[in-house]
Amino acid sequence: SDLRIGVEVSRIRRSLEVETAGEVLAADAVIVAMPPGAAAGILKSDFPELADSLSGIHCVSTATVTLAYRDAAASIPLDGTGFVIAKGESRRILACPWSSRKFAGRAPEGVLLVRCFLGGEEGGDLLAHDDEMLVETAREELTEIMGLRMEIILSRVYRWSRANPILEVGHAIRLAGIEKQLDAPPNLFLAGAGI
Repeated sequence: SDLRIGVEVSRIRRSLEVETAGEVLAADAVIVAMPPGAAAGILKSDFPELADSLSGIHCVSTATVTLAYRDAAASIPLDGTGFVIAKGESRRILACPWSSRKFAGRAPEGVLLVRCFLGGEEGGDLLAHDDEMLVETAREELTEIMGLRMEIILSRVYRWSRANPILEVGHAIRLAGIEKQLDAPPNLFLAGAGI
């Protein structure tokens, strides 16, 4: 087996050859594990119908902002695993799972580790801001919602451009059609969100 890291794939040929900027790799099987739009981009030359089907899956951009607080004193009970903001609420975050409450060992004892999701259908413009602004936005929201006023001891921001699918009515039918299109090229597989 041969592993390449940080190599961008530009095309997957019908013969299961994988084109990169510097070489063409022959493969026995290919697993395309990326968001639908990105997958469509590398498949469109040799698999136009499949690429069209993948392009039809509506995806939005989001960011995750991970924050850690030592000895968190919240104004709400921390006896759950986080919260989701109802659509229509005037909040800049979409959800906030409490990673250290969901998964034992995810953070050191006495540290509350949370992830805030920003962006989505109506908040995509937030992602144009720099990391510091996204951290500040998440911190302000958590101060208002949870009463977290202590210092943040760690922050990380990750952006996901057009990578989160919105599963619309009829998605299962779309997936069934995609599966049929995969019967023709043996050993081409799709994996990832929305596919």
